Amino acid sequence: DAHADLAIAMFSLIFFPDRAAGLSELWRCLRPGGRVAVSCWPPMADSPALSWMSDGFAAGFPELPAPTRTEGALDTPEALHAELTAAGFTEVAVHPLSHDIVVDDVETFWREMCASSAPLSLLRDQYADEDWFARHRAAVAYLHERAKPGLRLAMPAYVGVGTRPG
Repeated sequence: DAHADLAIAMFSLIFFPDRAAGLSELWRCLRPGGRVAVSCWPPMADSPALSWMSDGFAAGFPELPAPTRTEGALDTPEALHAELTAAGFTEVAVHPLSHDIVVDDVETFWREMCASSAPLSLLRDQYADEDWFARHRAAVAYLHERAKPGLRLAMPAYVGVGTRPG
C-alpha cells in the first residue's frame, strides 16, 4: 500500500473485466503525490495499423465475426479521462500519441502483430497447428497483395496520466 511513486498500465487495463478494480489497485499502490499512466488504443477504425491487421484477420479467419467496438470501451480520450477521474486521480490529462509502423516485410509485420495481440493469442488454442498456419498464410497473402514497399501505418494511442492526491 502507498509505496510506489509511479504506476503504469500499458495497453492492459483495457482487457480487465473490472477496470474500476484495476484502477483501484493502481491507486492503492501509489503513495500520495504518486503518478499513474494508463494507455489505450483508439477504436480500430481510427487506427490504420489495427485496421490493416483486421483486414488480414478477416482473410485468414473468414468465418469469425469482424472485431467490433464494445459498449463502454476504454478507447477515447473522454472515456480514459472519466475513468481516471472517477478513480480519484487529480491533475488528469490525456495525451494522444502516434507511432508509424513501417511494413517492409508483410510476414514479419503479421507475425509481430499476432505475437503482441491478446485476442489472437487467446484464439490460438482453438486451432490445430496445420489449420492455424494455413490461416496465417492466407492473411499474409491477402495483406501482401495490398502492401506497397515501405508502407507506413499510423499506430495511434492515448496515454492518460494523473496524480494520487496527498
